[in-house]
Amino acid sequence: FKMFTDAKSDELEETAKEAVPMRVTIEEDKTYQTIAQDLRQGVVDAYHALRQFVSKFAGFVLMYQQNASMGMSDFYHESIEGFRKSLVTYEQQIDEIDKGIPVTADIAIFRVNCEHLRETFLPSPKRCLKLLHDLLPQLAKEKSESLLNELQ
Repeated sequence: FKMFTDAKSDELEETAKEAVPMRVTIEEDKTYQTIAQDLRQGVVDAYHALRQFVSKFAGFVLMYQQNASMGMSDFYHESIEGFRKSLVTYEQQIDEIDKGIPVTADIAIFRVNCEHLRETFLPSPKRCLKLLHDLLPQLAKEKSESLLNELQ
């Protein structure tokens, strides 16, 4: 039994010289190469899907920028029909944000958390809607007083 368990140092050196590094063996394996290429392509495809998902928010960015520049003076000389359109527009924007921006979304291998984005965009149409709600009674009062003064 001893002859099988005792290794001669010459045989060990020869075996060590003939051994191929494990890294080379793995990298030359066709199955490994196929799996590695598929993984790389999967990550690239996932990033493309993620970019496509993010591109859907461009309209919300534009909406946010337009709403940010709105003030009471923009509505002060608006017609009744203009007020009606603005009210509908801002209510639609709120609805679009609620439906169009999920809290989270699973895109390929990524889980995207959109909560902060929603929290950033949602106050924009709400602020404009509040401007309209605050301005309408004020304008009604001014128009009533103006009409009353004309009648006297």
